[in-house]
Amino acid sequence: MELRPRNHHWTAAFDKYVGATEARLNSELHPGGIFLYVDGLPIDAKKASYDQLKNGEVLVEKRETKRPGLAPMFLTEWYIIGLALF
Repeated sequence: MELRPRNHHWTAAFDKYVGATEARLNSELHPGGIFLYVDGLPIDAKKASYDQLKNGEVLVEKRETKRPGLAPMFLTEWYIIGLALF
């Protein structure tokens, strides 16, 4: 089996996507910042989300990194939260 040479256009686009995503995550995740994405929601949505979690439901959130000059990628980030409350 022969491997195809790397497509440098897509490799560069992916590297740019990774850099932008890491920058977004670093801006969101810091000491004193929000820990769960639901903590950054508006009050009503946050309360509804915590009510769902308390009822044993699992929350799934689709996230995307969008920045000017960033080529569209076929990548999606999924955040999944489920809490075991004792």
